[in-house]
Amino acid sequence: MLSFFIKILKDNQLFFVKLILATFVFSSIFSIFIEPRYNSRISFYVKKNDAGSGIGSFDLSQLMLSGSPVVNSHDFNIIDIIESNDVYESILYSQFDSINSNLIDFWNIKPFSIFNNNESNQYRTITNIAIKKLKSRISFNENRKSGLISISVNLENKSLSKEFIEVFYTRISDLLIEVNSKKMQDKVSYYNQITSEYKSNLDSKENELIEFLVTNKNIQSSEVLKAERNRLERQVNILSTTYYSLLTELEVSKVNQSDSLPLLVILDAPKEAHKKSYPPRKLIVLVSIIVAVFIGLFYKILINNSLKKELRDFI
Repeated sequence: MLSFFIKILKDNQLFFVKLILATFVFSSIFSIFIEPRYNSRISFYVKKNDAGSGIGSFDLSQLMLSGSPVVNSHDFNIIDIIESNDVYESILYSQFDSINSNLIDFWNIKPFSIFNNNESNQYRTITNIAIKKLKSRISFNENRKSGLISISVNLENKSLSKEFIEVFYTRISDLLIEVNSKKMQDKVSYYNQITSEYKSNLDSKENELIEFLVTNKNIQSSEVLKAERNRLERQVNILSTTYYSLLTELEVSKVNQSDSLPLLVILDAPKEAHKKSYPPRKLIVLVSIIVAVFIGLFYKILINNSLKKELRDFI
């Protein structure tokens, strides 16, 4: 089969040379008119301050809090922020100095329907179109082993690409701090609540013990009274240990409320691209030539009955 096509190429060398040259010229011109894009990229990782993560040993307060949704909540995933439509929407309507407008106006996006004059629906339609377009321009990757996150964007302006990455990174960082700050506030609030409850229980149990001791002067003469006293003292000791342990955790949480926030550390800062990343002109020309040669081959077979017969014989 291959020899059959090679034979056609040899027999029609001039035709295919002209076809390849014409395709080369037209595909090159076509690629010039495709709107160029420029790539900008940033790499960063999350550094967490472990100060205040504990007080050095597992104590009763941690055991009591082990079922708390505040203490056991999972870390917020940055990828969730990167994929959030709300984040994209806020950035789409942000003002960019490099283009002196927002991306919606820069792209001049219009709703498809001309019959829907509702402003709210038009806004939603335009925003959804823009989000889809922007997401197609952004790529990201997370290295599960090292935790390194890379984000790149391809936009029509090299300065815009760099500025967009900077704005996008800042938005991610702000949201991450906001979410984790809220988690820390919830944790402190939870510690406050449970510490108050244990303080109340401790006060009540201590009063009960004092009342028992005042009421029963001759405890040593009764084994039952001794047992009751020991039981009350054990309860007071347990509540007291737990309360002071919780109090310590509360103070540590307050001190480290801001220090324990995650920090994004930039490894590769965004830079302006020195050359276009799109369109891939060489690939466009190469694919166009290959397609043109195949079309030329089938054209020659189509107009030549003897070649048709040979092809049928091969098949």
